[in-house]
Amino acid sequence: MGNYEFIKYRRKYKQEVIKLIEECFSNISASKVNSNTYIAVCNNEVVGNISYQIIEDSYKGNIAYISYVCTKKEYRNRGIAHKLLEIVENNLKEKNIHRIMLTSAYEKKDANKLYLNCGYLKKESNIFVKDI
Repeated sequence: MGNYEFIKYRRKYKQEVIKLIEECFSNISASKVNSNTYIAVCNNEVVGNISYQIIEDSYKGNIAYISYVCTKKEYRNRGIAHKLLEIVENNLKEKNIHRIMLTSAYEKKDANKLYLNCGYLKKESNIFVKDI
């Protein structure tokens, strides 16, 4: 892996993170950055991102929901997203959270392969969305 710094999100990187998310997810217009965000930085440039939120569930225990896993196109296939997932997983274990959920579009073949290679299980699911 190259010379990358993996850090908790800092406000000074806000515009770069928003731009990266919008580049990776064409249907997203980002304006805020979740405080539970980690980034990969190379030469003062944000090249990777991952965010999560904790969902409190009194029946199943708290669950983490991971979102916006993305790597700048020219930096893909270098282990950056894998390392970001590892950092978040370790952080969640320290918080005593033992279940992680995430979604990925069918056409995101590389992302889906990454998740399977990192030990995530693909579940049959119906996802329903309604804009109101």
